[in-house]
Amino acid sequence: MVLDRISCYIAKKIYLSRPIDNIIVLESHTDFDTNGGAVYDYLISNNYNNKYKIVWLLWNKLDRKLPSNVEGYRIIYPSLKKWKYLCTAKIVSTDHWIFEKFRDDQLTYYLTHGGVSLKKPKGYINLPSNLSHYLTSSEFMSPIHADIFGFEKNNKKALILGFPSQDCMYKNSIHEIDKVTDRTYNKVVLWMPTFRQTNDRSDNDDSYSLGIPIVRSFDDFLKLNHYLADKNIFLIIKIHPMQDLKYLKIQTESNIFVLTKDIQKKNKINTYELMKDSDALISDYSSSAFDYLHLDRPIAYCIDDIKNYKLSFIVDDYTKLLAGITITNLSELLSFLESVFLEQDDFVARRHEIFDLLYKYKDGNSAKRLIEMWNL
Repeated sequence: MVLDRISCYIAKKIYLSRPIDNIIVLESHTDFDTNGGAVYDYLISNNYNNKYKIVWLLWNKLDRKLPSNVEGYRIIYPSLKKWKYLCTAKIVSTDHWIFEKFRDDQLTYYLTHGGVSLKKPKGYINLPSNLSHYLTSSEFMSPIHADIFGFEKNNKKALILGFPSQDCMYKNSIHEIDKVTDRTYNKVVLWMPTFRQTNDRSDNDDSYSLGIPIVRSFDDFLKLNHYLADKNIFLIIKIHPMQDLKYLKIQTESNIFVLTKDIQKKNKINTYELMKDSDALISDYSSSAFDYLHLDRPIAYCIDDIKNYKLSFIVDDYTKLLAGITITNLSELLSFLESVFLEQDDFVARRHEIFDLLYKYKDGNSAKRLIEMWNL
């Protein structure tokens, strides 16, 4: 990191006095995924790289060939060229890595990597005061995001444009599920638990013997798989990329696929495209449950650790934002899966009500709205 700080210092001395250039710097939480990835896809599909150099700041080693006029640099590695682009870029857009903009004539955007979430990560996301703008999704969410990000309630930095990562929900499926399985099932259910523990952070005082909520023993895990096999249901348990895997004790079974960040990266699986290929979602306090509202399909919430969960919520009564049933034990989990199998959905009206509250736009054009604001 010392060498990287030296590279930054040298770049500032050399390049901050030079004119701003036609450069767009992008960063995303999991590289080419989430909001930054959706913005990148829109830029490339509309040939913006013919006029603008697009620079990716990557958390992992580059694993693909980039199109013309696109470059990628590791965030954690020292690079004078990386800092040169950050000093001279017209636009810097990030989902996770947050820093102060380098110059007054530069535009910096925080797109977030989990737009609407039940949990309130105030204190964990610190946006610089000179940030140009951040994304939000509705008049209801605008003051909530302002509070989380440390800005005044009616600040002018908030842009109600929606989140680009959700745009794919409005397009035809590209069969992302084929990257996970080649079998055909009656139903596909996606389970996306938020992280509870990382190397340096724990969001609850509960302990999970298998590393996931609800399922507390191997016998229960096998019972779950047996039920899924009997109904020909496929359950994908997507482990949060920040979750410390030393706590994870489960493995893939006949009707359960455990999707870790390494498997996801190796197979280039897009989380949002995978959501689109599922029939129902199991979540909890994370943003995935609110992303899933765009698909208007059944949602269940695992809240067995709610009494020990350390983070507060974005509203005083969290139940007012739940658009499906709550699950606290294996029996309730199996009951939800049964309702999905039987196509019994009692929460359609409730989902629509919450969807209207949280999202102004429901059209799949959030990336387009954002880029139109950039005046490229």
